[in-house]
Amino acid sequence: MLSAAAAHADGYANIGFDTGDLSGWTTFLRNGSAFVIADRDGYLPPMGGYFLAVGGGAGNSQQYVWQGASLTKGEVLKGWVAFDRAATDVFFSDWAAAEVYNANLDTLVAGIWRSPDSPSTSWAKWTWTVPYNGYFYLAFSSSSQSSTYSQSFGLFDVRATPNPEPGTFALLLMGLPVAALLRRRRT
Repeated sequence: MLSAAAAHADGYANIGFDTGDLSGWTTFLRNGSAFVIADRDGYLPPMGGYFLAVGGGAGNSQQYVWQGASLTKGEVLKGWVAFDRAATDVFFSDWAAAEVYNANLDTLVAGIWRSPDSPSTSWAKWTWTVPYNGYFYLAFSSSSQSSTYSQSFGLFDVRATPNPEPGTFALLLMGLPVAALLRRRRT
């Protein structure tokens, strides 16, 4: 399972992998792999220039990539996920998942997406709205069950949409009458 060893920091760093690397992210890999790429077997980034590929390893091992951040109720994480199964003619219980955990990494807050037990999938869009103020870990994972076939990959891309501060709305509301008054004076 995941470990809360990563330092707490406000906001996600390198949320969309646009640095072209895993900076800001923590990995837990047991004979699997995780890397940031611009193309994998015809999969191209649905947003930005890069996406994350998490290889499931072999022999029933799970691989994780995660990052934690303080989030505000109403903020929205959105992204894309796909599953690139290594062996399309042999079905093992390979899978990939996008999940959100609490600050202690011991409780699943939201299972955003889990790949079906089927051949490779195309990109699927997902969204998750933060239900309450708190510290959350966004985790991407993949698992391959076979020890003889190539590893399957979970493919992930993500963006955060910040929740506007209440002061932003107040300034906007105060500015609307001023704009209306200025327009009225011009006519």
